[in-house]
Amino acid sequence: VSRSLRLLGGVRVENSRIDVTTVSGENGLRPVAARLRNTDLLPSLALTAALTSTQNLRLSASQTLSRPEYRELAEVGFLAEPIGGKRIYGNSHLQRSLIQNLDLRWEWYPRSGEAISVAGFYKHFQRPIERVLVQTSDGNAPDVTFQNARSANNYGVELELRKRLDGIGLSPFTIFTNAALMRSRI
Repeated sequence: VSRSLRLLGGVRVENSRIDVTTVSGENGLRPVAARLRNTDLLPSLALTAALTSTQNLRLSASQTLSRPEYRELAEVGFLAEPIGGKRIYGNSHLQRSLIQNLDLRWEWYPRSGEAISVAGFYKHFQRPIERVLVQTSDGNAPDVTFQNARSANNYGVELELRKRLDGIGLSPFTIFTNAALMRSRI
C-alpha cells in the first residue's frame, strides 16, 4: 500500500472427504459408516504498519477450521484408561468447526535475533467439537462421547520474548518464552 504499510491477503480452498467405517462386536459386527464432505473457502487478510525501523503493528483476520479426528467419528467404544477408565464412543454425525480469527500484535525487534511482542486475539468457533459425558443405565461411570456445540468464543492476550544470550558469554544460545492469558466460553 505504501512504504510503511503492507497488505497481504489470500484465499485457500480446501476440499475434504473423510470416510470412516467401524466394525466391532458391540454393534454385532455390523459396519457403521461416518462420512464427512466439505469444500471450504478460507480467506485471510493481514495489514502491517511499520511504526519505526524496529517496530511493527499487525492486524490480521482469517478463517480456519477444525475437523473431527477419526476416533471422534468412529462409533465404537474404547477405554480411555485400561483400569477404571471411562468408555469413549465416537459420533458419526459430527461436523467440522469453522473458526474466525482476529489478531492485533505490536512487535519490537531491538536487534537481530531478538523480539518482544504483545498481542490481543479473538476467535469465534461455529459448531466446535467438545467431549461430553453420557450417563449409563448400568450405574457405572458415565461414558464419554463427542458432539458439536452451537458456538464458542476464545479471547486473550499473549506476550512473547526472544533474547540472545551473547551478552553473558553464551553466544550460540537464545532464550524464548511465551505466555498467554485467555478466556473461553462455549
